[in-house]
Amino acid sequence: MKSKFISIFPVLLIIFLSFSFVVLFSSMQSKKSVTEILKRDMNQSTNFILENLKTSDTVMKSILEEIADKNLNIARAIAEIVKNTDNSLLTPEKMAYYSLQFEVDEIYITDENGVTVITNGVNGFDFKSSEQSNVFVIANIYEQTELVQPPMPRGHDNEMYQYIGVPRLDSPGIVQIGLTISSLTQIVDSLSLNKFIDNYVVGINGGVFVLDKVTGENLQSSSLVNDSNNSYFTSEILKLSETISYDGETYYFVYNFYEDKIIACYIPETDIFDSYIGNVYSQIITGIVAVVISWIVSFFSLSIFLIKPLEVLNEEINSLQNNKKIKNPIFKRNREIYNLSNSINLMLSNIDRRDELVSALTIVQEDLESKLKEQELISIISKVFSSSSDLNSNINKSLELTLNFLNVSRILITTIDPVEDYSYVTNVVTSDVSIVTDDKTSGLKQVLVSTFPSTNEDVDNVPSISCSDVRESEKYSIFQKVGVIAFLWSPLYVNNSFYGVIAVEDTFNAKNWSNADKLFISLLSNTISNAIGKNIYENERDRALDEAKKSSSAKTEFLAKMSHEMRTPLNAIVGMTNIGLKQETAEKKDESFAKIIGASRHLLGVINDVLDMSKIEANKMELSNVSFNLNELVLRIENVMRYRFEEKHQNLVFEIDDKIPSSLFGDDQRFSQVCINLLSNANKFTPANGKVTFNLELSSLINDIVRVKGFVLDTGIGIKESEAIKLFNPFVQADSSTTRKYGGTGLGLVISKKITELMNGDIRIESKIGEGSKFIFEVEFKLIEETKKIDEDDSSIFDSDFSDYRILLVEDVDINREIVRSLLESTNIKIDEVENGFLAIEKFKEEKGKYDLIFMDLQMPIMDGITSAKEIRKLPIGKKIPIVAMTANVFKEDIDKCFQAGMNDHIGKPIDLKELFTKLAFFLNKK
Repeated sequence: MKSKFISIFPVLLIIFLSFSFVVLFSSMQSKKSVTEILKRDMNQSTNFILENLKTSDTVMKSILEEIADKNLNIARAIAEIVKNTDNSLLTPEKMAYYSLQFEVDEIYITDENGVTVITNGVNGFDFKSSEQSNVFVIANIYEQTELVQPPMPRGHDNEMYQYIGVPRLDSPGIVQIGLTISSLTQIVDSLSLNKFIDNYVVGINGGVFVLDKVTGENLQSSSLVNDSNNSYFTSEILKLSETISYDGETYYFVYNFYEDKIIACYIPETDIFDSYIGNVYSQIITGIVAVVISWIVSFFSLSIFLIKPLEVLNEEINSLQNNKKIKNPIFKRNREIYNLSNSINLMLSNIDRRDELVSALTIVQEDLESKLKEQELISIISKVFSSSSDLNSNINKSLELTLNFLNVSRILITTIDPVEDYSYVTNVVTSDVSIVTDDKTSGLKQVLVSTFPSTNEDVDNVPSISCSDVRESEKYSIFQKVGVIAFLWSPLYVNNSFYGVIAVEDTFNAKNWSNADKLFISLLSNTISNAIGKNIYENERDRALDEAKKSSSAKTEFLAKMSHEMRTPLNAIVGMTNIGLKQETAEKKDESFAKIIGASRHLLGVINDVLDMSKIEANKMELSNVSFNLNELVLRIENVMRYRFEEKHQNLVFEIDDKIPSSLFGDDQRFSQVCINLLSNANKFTPANGKVTFNLELSSLINDIVRVKGFVLDTGIGIKESEAIKLFNPFVQADSSTTRKYGGTGLGLVISKKITELMNGDIRIESKIGEGSKFIFEVEFKLIEETKKIDEDDSSIFDSDFSDYRILLVEDVDINREIVRSLLESTNIKIDEVENGFLAIEKFKEEKGKYDLIFMDLQMPIMDGITSAKEIRKLPIGKKIPIVAMTANVFKEDIDKCFQAGMNDHIGKPIDLKELFTKLAFFLNKK
């Protein structure tokens, strides 16, 4: 103890002398000197605060620049998507989807007037009406520049919020986004000087003010000054007053400036003089007493209040760890040590806050950089697909960019076989040439089909499927066959149907896929799906346009052929009529009339072909099945065609299989039409002295179904195999020169093919150039029992005498009435004539019960035949009168309308004499 006391004696002596010197010196110094010393200390404090403000602003500026760049790239990416998306697909739901994908709150797309076109916010919002938004209209629409608003606290929750606007790329207008930056709110709070300034004290009762020197706004003040005093101190600080008196107290102020801010540090006068000056006499007495006492208690006082606290403080400092502070309440007996511990704790808090800030900034920066790179890549890929290159090249380029970005082994697109259990690789890129990809894989199709639905209406909302290690998954173990260890799938839906998948694969290592990876692949999948769908649509459009052009060209050529085919017989009819009128002998007139009849029949055949073709195109051709005798039908065909072959000195041979039943049920007229078309075709293209063989044989007879196969073999010019396939297309002949040389409409074979198909058969051709052609056809009939001859020749009907009967002829065309009168002249029948349906009704009422039959045209002025027939049927005397339509309307639907109107039968124009006499005899004899 003695040695310690002796060792500390010099210290005590020094303390005593120092204390005495301080007391004497303080009593001798003026108030001004003391104030200057304190001002220097306060200047150091303002400089410290100034440095903190600069540091905060620098950090904040860097953060805001990074955030602005990131958000501007998001706006550009959305503008690129808008440019590459059809307007009909830009819906509020689509905008809501993109707001989720890009993590933004609002997306607005406006027109050139600044009015919202589509948004996930407020529809119809006019940007010009808002002072905040009008700047975007000016910047984006009129100046075509991008605009980034500084982040600002939002009113209702004080969260940092930012608006970004870029011009639309597809048309005049704006793409604007608004988003909350929660991380920025936390950074602003962490960078704020509020907490620091609130606890910043100069001396015991001093403090700090930070003011806006332009507006006078009190940005921050020390919590040690009452709020009620702030306005008074603020006004005085703006005057830069060095001393301010308030409530009997004088405050000393020192100022510093940073940009538009005033930093004011103050200390009350009582702090200065209570601690350092006091009453001179009191200090002297205190000094003397202190010296006396110090000699007594110096050892104990130094040990308790200095040495021991310093030892404890040193131990506390040595034992400190992260986020811990000195337990300073034990030092409250020693103000200096207590203040020292507070300063150390404050320093540690600042260090901790700065470490946390640096760590937060690092995380934010890495996240921003990652998202920025993703957005830049999506933007680049969108530009790739907007280029003029072909789709396959664009897909490969986008896959290559994605491969490098994700740093994986392989990326490929796989589609599935619609029938077999296979999947096919259509596009693939690899990071290593040693990675081998099979173009075709079995078993994978089932995995794909079971994983993804076959259809998906919401193509923007498709989940990504991933596996970090297939070796640990039984479901995806099949991937080991193709060397895959980890994969990430995103489905492709084209026109809402499952098309395939984008597969991101690692063939070397397991890989944990992040949410950002999955989101990016989903966006890539959506982009590629849209591109594939657009390509399919454009190809179909081009193909349809090409087919339409071909069809238009074929129909134009057909119309030219029809004009030629119709004008040729018309010319013959008109010419031979004029010639016949000039002839003087009956023999020469009959010769002219015979040629007129031949030309008329040819013209009628052309018209019938056109009508049949129109039925085929309208899918309205139907069969009229009746019982008939095949042998008699073939005989009629031979009689019709024989004279044509004899005119060209050709040998026509008929060979009919005896095994074919003669009594059949089917459409004999249509079957005859096929046979005559094929024989006419052979007659046309076979030279003089050539041979044509017509052969029918039994193909099969099962129950009551008879299948007949026919052959028409000629020794004509033949046709190339490449041209033969065109023969059964509408309005087409093998060679346009054929029409000029041989004539024809090019419809006969088309009509024949349709008829054979209706008869459950088909028709085809075998031909060689210069060797002739062979047409093979097959049709189906039903078998019936043998009956008497169906078409028994009964010429006695032409000798009928109907002088006891009267008929009413309703026809608006004079020449048609004259034809009927002439045809029926030999029957002595009485004929009354009217020009329209209305007059027919009046005439029928007037001549009550005098008519035995009505011949009724359909197309007439004032009242048509259908209406007239219905009105006649309503009359008491019109219930049973036979009404027969006599019209050029010969389609099945026209005939059906006649029967629906109450008519009894139908005769088509041109009028067949036998048909006319047969039906006349039927209805009159029946009556």
